[in-house]
Amino acid sequence: TEPTDLAALLHEVAADDAGQPPLQLDLAAERRLDQRDRLRAREREREVLRDEFAEEHRQEGREHERDVVLAVDSCSDVGPAGASSLDLSVRGAVALANALLQAHDRVGLLALGGGIRWVRPATGRTQLFRIGAALTDLIATDSFLDPDVRRVPPIAVPSGAHVILFSPLLDERVLPAIEHLRLRGVEVSVIDVLTAHPAPHGRTAELAYRTWLLGREATAHQLGTLGVLVLPWDGGFPLDVVLRPALSRRGLVRAR
Repeated sequence: TEPTDLAALLHEVAADDAGQPPLQLDLAAERRLDQRDRLRAREREREVLRDEFAEEHRQEGREHERDVVLAVDSCSDVGPAGASSLDLSVRGAVALANALLQAHDRVGLLALGGGIRWVRPATGRTQLFRIGAALTDLIATDSFLDPDVRRVPPIAVPSGAHVILFSPLLDERVLPAIEHLRLRGVEVSVIDVLTAHPAPHGRTAELAYRTWLLGREATAHQLGTLGVLVLPWDGGFPLDVVLRPALSRRGLVRAR
């Protein structure tokens, strides 16, 4: 029984006892009991808040424990030197790797072109240097690309990872690679870095250009049926604006 209720009950019993003076309670003791209970209640509240705070940070930590593999398609490189599709891909991949690593994610690299090369996902500042070194070695090549990404070991693209592919989507050999990744349960988003378009002259060229555009729309539709988002980026605005639809469930990063 709470102290206040106990005091009222004792006063009531004493008053009902005919011929007896009212029971004199130690009001100071009552106040001490009441204060002790209030302190205990506040301590319990603090414990609850500490538990909630700890759980929130554990959840936050789990959200950041993710594998993100940045893939770069170097099979095609179009556009002016310094601003080509491959230049844009490398610049975007470095910026995104830096932002993700700062968010304590495990980040890896997958290079498609002249074969398949990778840097396995890891964390830390050293990983950024590994990824940067691998990206500087990329060159556009017409060599055969084996589309069977099952040759890539799970440590390179772990099941459940999120692959962000920078590609101009010009080489059809990249599409089977994406399909295989999706079959493995890997989430894939494509950053379309094609900024240079042909300038048709004449009716025949115009017809060919329209056919080419329809082909790109068909490619985007095919990827969409696989659950792959195709997001255009020309380097003129932050990547987080582009990636917001893809990363809305994972937390946003900000990279330029």
